[in-house]
Parts: sequence; structure tokens; C-alpha cells
Amino acid sequence: MKYLRRQPGIYPIKTHGASLMGQAGLPDIVGCCNGKFFGIEVKQPGKAPTPIQLFQLRQIRKAGGHTLVAVNVDQVKEFIEGLDR
Repeated sequence: MKYLRRQPGIYPIKTHGASLMGQAGLPDIVGCCNGKFFGIEVKQPGKAPTPIQLFQLRQIRKAGGHTLVAVNVDQVKEFIEGLDR
């Protein structure tokens, strides 16, 4: 989030998982980068997204958004650079 908040043209939102008002499996971070919607699921190395998280990421892609499962900030930087192209 620190990296994303410092980048011009990016509006990141940290989600807080499923709650009474939330939706299960939402990516940890959603946002917009120069008009492109994205969802980022953050995982510890060696951990995999759950089936509901994978479903939500597929739904975002089906709607024209961009997704990433990241284990480090370098992956996020590369992903964001790709959105800027």
C-alpha cells in the first residue's frame, strides 16, 4: 500500500476481507491506475489463493479489469508499470 499510495494516477483501497457488508474473496487491494481497474491478492511466499479468491480474480478479469497475486512489492511494481503502458 505504501508503494501504491506514492504513485501518481493510482487510487488504491485496502479491503478488509469478508464482513457483514463485504463480499467473500475480494482481493486485498483494489483500485484504479490511470483509468484501469485492478485487484491485487497479497500472499505470503508458498501460500496460494483460496478458490473463492481465484473466483473473484476471474470475475474482475472477465469484466475487463487487471489482477495480480503478489508475494512481494517488486511484483506489484512490475504489474503497475504494465498497466501504465
